[in-house]
Amino acid sequence: MEKMEQSKEFNQTLLSKYADAVARPLSSTDIVKWPVRAGKILKPVRGLIALSFFENIKQQQSKEPDKNWFSYFSNPSQLLRMSHHIIFGLEEIEMDKKVISQNLLLLLKGAISFFQTNEIPDSKNFLLKNSQQIETMLVEFWITNSIILNLSAALWSLAEANYFVAREISCEYHGPYNLSNGDIAIVRDYINLNGVDLHNYQYSFNANKITIVTIHDQSLDIEIDFYNNLLINKGNVKKSFIKGFVIIDNKFIDTNIISDLLNSVMNDIHNLTVKISNLDKEEIIRSYVNLFWYRKSKLSLVSNNTWKPSEDIIQRSYNEVNKKETSSTGGKRQESADIKKSMDYSYWL
Repeated sequence: MEKMEQSKEFNQTLLSKYADAVARPLSSTDIVKWPVRAGKILKPVRGLIALSFFENIKQQQSKEPDKNWFSYFSNPSQLLRMSHHIIFGLEEIEMDKKVISQNLLLLLKGAISFFQTNEIPDSKNFLLKNSQQIETMLVEFWITNSIILNLSAALWSLAEANYFVAREISCEYHGPYNLSNGDIAIVRDYINLNGVDLHNYQYSFNANKITIVTIHDQSLDIEIDFYNNLLINKGNVKKSFIKGFVIIDNKFIDTNIISDLLNSVMNDIHNLTVKISNLDKEEIIRSYVNLFWYRKSKLSLVSNNTWKPSEDIIQRSYNEVNKKETSSTGGKRQESADIKKSMDYSYWL
C-alpha cells in the first residue's frame, strides 16, 4: 500500500485547512432537511459509525496490504461529506483528541488523493482534473439545448431523493475549469444509479454512469465548495450556458434521448418522494442508519458478509429517538468562526 507519511508541519497544515474549509458549508447548511435532520437520528449511534469506519480500514489493510483503502470510494465527496459526522461520533464517545486528529488525518489523506493538487481544495474550486485534461474531453458532439441543465438538476434531485443528505453516493460536481478561450467548464458525474439497496426501488432507466459537461461564458462566477455545494456569486447558469454534452456509459447521446431520460428521472423522483414520505417513524430511522453504513459499504464488504448495521444498532437509535419528537428542522446555525475553532485538530498532533 502506498505510504502517505508527511511531516508534522504538513499534517498540521492539512488539519488547519480542513477546519477552515469545512466551516463554510456547515455554517450555511439548510435549517430544514428532508425527510428529517440526520443528526437527530444518528446521535445515539454516531460513535459506532465512526468506530466501524476505522475498523473497516484496519480490516482492509490487513487483508489487502498492497491496495489503498480509499480506492473503495468513488469520489472525494464520499469521504469529505461524512467527515464531520465521523468527528462528532469520535467526540461523543470521548476518544482522546490526539487519536481523533490521527484518524481525521487518515480520512483526509484518502480524500485529497482524488484531487489534482493532492491537497484540500480552496473555497472556489473542486478540481479533480486539470484544464488541459478537460480540454481533451471537448469534442464536436455538442448540444446547445439547455435541456442538458434540466437533466443535470433532475439527476441531482434524484440523488437527494434516494440518498437524502448523502447525495455524494450518486452525484458529484467538479470544476469550474478555466478553458483556454476564456470560457469555463463544469463537470457532473452521476454513479450508483440502480437505486435498489436502500429503498427497494428500481429506477426506470438503465445506466451505470452519466457524465454531463457544460460550457459557460465569463458572465458566470460559480464556486464548488468543500462539500461539493454550488455557490453562484454572479450571473446565471442558464443564461451563461453555451453548449454541452451528455455521456451515458461511454456513449454520447442526443437531445431526443436526453428528453426521454429526463422524463424517466422526473418520474422516479416523484415515485421515491411519495414512497419515502409515506414511511413511518421506525422506517425513517432504519433508512437513515442504513444510509450511513451504506456510505462505506464497498469498504465494509472486503472483510464482512454484509455492509448493513446490526438490528441492535438500529434499535438503539430507535429507542433514543423515540423518547423525543423528530423533525426536519434543526437549531440555530453556528457561526463559521466557532465551527472552525471546534473542528481544528491541528493543535492536538
